[in-house]
Amino acid sequence: MIVSDLLPGGPADVAGLRVGDIIVSIDGRPMDSLPLLAFYLYARGAGDHLELAVLRRGDRLVLDVPVIERPHELDRLADRVDPDDNLIRQLGILGVAITDDTVPMIPSLRAPAGVIVAARTQDPHAADVSLSAGDVIHSVNGAAIATLQELRAALDNLEPHSPVVLQIERDGVFSFVAFELD
Repeated sequence: MIVSDLLPGGPADVAGLRVGDIIVSIDGRPMDSLPLLAFYLYARGAGDHLELAVLRRGDRLVLDVPVIERPHELDRLADRVDPDDNLIRQLGILGVAITDDTVPMIPSLRAPAGVIVAARTQDPHAADVSLSAGDVIHSVNGAAIATLQELRAALDNLEPHSPVVLQIERDGVFSFVAFELD
């Protein structure tokens, strides 16, 4: 299998693996298919080391590659969240606007604008809304949402006990979530 991409600064990159290398074996086991390689990599635990045999321009190299636990992309949103600035009290969430920096964190994203639910809060005054971390809010009652300010304004303009319909995207699938605002 030919290496077509590497995570810059990742363990394989640091160990010396290069785009264009041909993976011959891992820990002495021949690797002749992508599913086998993926299975073998996922079966290994963080802290293990792999002996990766590769061919590079006719030379056989053996690389020691540490296995790390790759953080879930959404976990990286925590770095962008300030509980005061990102709180959407009415929904009981911490939100992050989609930007060029956050788009890669949601590989299944179909619409490049909205507010990502970074986390749920324990606010007893929030509406009972079935939102989960990773959901993307695209509209409120049909009005497009691109920023936290737009989301707050749309919710602030509603009377208590008003019906609300959010268009959300979850795992690449659009759906509507309806509830009554507290």
